[in-house]
Order: sequence, then C-alpha cells, then structure tokens
Amino acid sequence: MPGMVSLWVGLGLVLAAPVSAGIDWHRTEIDLGRVYRDEPQRMSFGFVNSSDDTVFIYSSDDTVFIYDIEPSCDCTNAQAVPPAVPPHNSGEILVFFDPMGYEGKGRVTEYVRLATSDPENPEAELRFSIEVGVGPEPSPRALNFGNVCKGDSDTLDLVVRPGPEGGLRILGAESGSDCVKVEHVGRRKDGVQEFRVTVCNLDCRGPMSTHVEIATADSMREVIRVPVTANLLGDVVIEPAVIAFGPTLPGNRVEVPVRVYSTAGFKFGIKKVTCTANSVECTVTRAEDSGYEIGISIKEDAPAGRVSGQLILETDCGSQPLVTAEITGYVRSRR
Repeated sequence: MPGMVSLWVGLGLVLAAPVSAGIDWHRTEIDLGRVYRDEPQRMSFGFVNSSDDTVFIYSSDDTVFIYDIEPSCDCTNAQAVPPAVPPHNSGEILVFFDPMGYEGKGRVTEYVRLATSDPENPEAELRFSIEVGVGPEPSPRALNFGNVCKGDSDTLDLVVRPGPEGGLRILGAESGSDCVKVEHVGRRKDGVQEFRVTVCNLDCRGPMSTHVEIATADSMREVIRVPVTANLLGDVVIEPAVIAFGPTLPGNRVEVPVRVYSTAGFKFGIKKVTCTANSVECTVTRAEDSGYEIGISIKEDAPAGRVSGQLILETDCGSQPLVTAEITGYVRSRR
C-alpha cells in the first residue's frame, strides 16, 4: 500500500501511515522525592495529540503513534489511558513503580521508553527519580477476612514494625467502616506495635473494601493505611422447606428440585450434608447462580413404605445456623 510502513511490535504486524507531528508532553521527568519501600508509586505523564489524526495505542488502525512501551526495570510497568486519543485531545501514560528492593541505594533514576511514529520525535523517554528508605511497616500489608456470615465476626492480628531508627510512637487507630473495629493492643520490647482488627457482619452488605488507619509520629509517614477486605454473607436458605414426593421406586431420583442459596447471591461452601431419612441418598452440585442443587434419590435397598426425616446442611460460615428441610414421601414396592 503506498505510503504505508510495516512495523513489528511483538503484538502482530502493525501498519502506520505518515502523520504530522505529533505528541506534546506536559512533562517527561518527575522527582518522587524520598519514600518508604512499601509505598508503590503511581505517576502520570500527560500529553496532547496536536496532530489531525487520532493517537492509537497498540492499534492496527492506519495511524499508530505510540507502538511500543518499554520500562527500564521489572519494578516498573506502564499503560496508556485512554487507548485512543482524538486530535487535539489529551491522554496520559500511567507509570507504576514498586520501590521494594531499592532501599539503601541512594537516589536512583528509572524510565519508560516509548517508540512513536511522530516524525520529529520517534522516541520518547519518561524518567522519574526516587530515593527509597525503610520506615514503619505494617504486617501483613493487607487484611483479607474472606467470608463473614451475617451475625458473625472474625479477628486478625496486625503489627507495625518500626524503621531502623526505632521508637515509633502511635497516636491513634481507626477504621473506615462501622463494621471494622481496630484495637491497639500495645508495644513489644522490640518496638513492634500490636493491633487487633475485627470485622463484624452487622447486616448483609456483600463485598466490603475499606481500610485501617494508624496515626503515627513518624515525620514521613503520619498515617499508615492497611486495606481491609471481606465478603459479608447473608442468610443461606433452602427451597423448598418441605421436600415431599409421591410413590417412588428404589433406585429412582425424586423429581423435586431443591436449591440452597445465599439471599445476597454470594458464594459459600457446604461442609457437610446429613440426611436422617435412612431410605434417601443426597448429592450436592454447584449451581450457576453461586448456590447449590441437592439431588434426592431413593436407595436401591430401600424398603417399601413411608419415608420421613430431615435434610441438614452445614455451611462454611461458622455462625450460620444449620440449614434444614423436612423430607416426606413414600417408597413403592418393585412388585
């Protein structure tokens, strides 16, 4: 095709048409100053598409401005937002940097290198400098409580380790949710500060994402934020509450659909199934709606006559009451 240039960028063959300049960067260097090693950094390098063509990022359209993004280290990655920028509109390259492992190296500089089809600036280099130290650090860095059933609570331990200088002073601790309580237990001899974090499922809310904030007297880290996540489950129910069936031969399946599900629609586990009706067998199958289907069958050696008993389910939610349903029916003779 006349006027087209073939480019191989690792994502496939891309065609780029000659375009007018180009890409005007707001800035190409950022000084992040001094941070602690457990503080991931996010930077934005904005630009304006000053040409009359749309800027496509990793695109196979006729015009491709930025077709390769190469960070200088494994600790850095970048993405373009949005992936297409119309003429005379703005976009940005978001750069993410994990400083863990850079502590004690003094001031360092990393970069993200871009290959562009701007004829005046075919390459761009976005640089950032940073000095990484060790300060007070929470352990773990995030608290995940998993499933917490309605009316239940769960507690995890959290500690804050002082930096090399030690002597960390705690000014207070609080959470971003009424469902999360944080208690400062005390300070150990080695300077480690101990906390107890409790999630209480006061009602059915679904997935919860909040944080614990610990105020300190550290000059660089006045507040330590620890993410807290939990899946607050609602009641688990079984339908129907009475599983009734007519005369059924031994070995046959009872044609009564039985469902077990959370009223909030969240996943849960069934740890144990008990059936007090000796003539009945039960099977459990995961359903598409995050609940379960219970299959009821008559045992091969079941005697003829009336069947009665209970189906009892134990879930993986410790405080969830046992889920029960009544079973009543009749087994028919093979004769």
